[in-house]
Amino acid sequence: MPRTNRPAAYRLHKARNCAVVTIHGRNHYLGPFGSSESHEQYARLITQWRATDHLAAAESVLVSNGDLTINAIIRQHLIFAAGYYLSRDRFGSRCC
Repeated sequence: MPRTNRPAAYRLHKARNCAVVTIHGRNHYLGPFGSSESHEQYARLITQWRATDHLAAAESVLVSNGDLTINAIIRQHLIFAAGYYLSRDRFGSRCC
């Protein structure tokens, strides 16, 4: 599936009655749908998504010749881990 430059949609998760956004195949529950807190969480996640995608694009340009460095591997892992573990630690598995 091709990647797009459009941000993921802010939407209602009917079963939990809360806001949700799916980024890179993972659901992020944001709190009560329509609340200012959920919109702030959405804005923060989209900002983080844009920053990591731009860093990943810049990194791929740096290693476009096929030589992958240890520094590039570590950087990619840190970008991944920041988004993956921060969202679980901070919000838990459920929002509501």
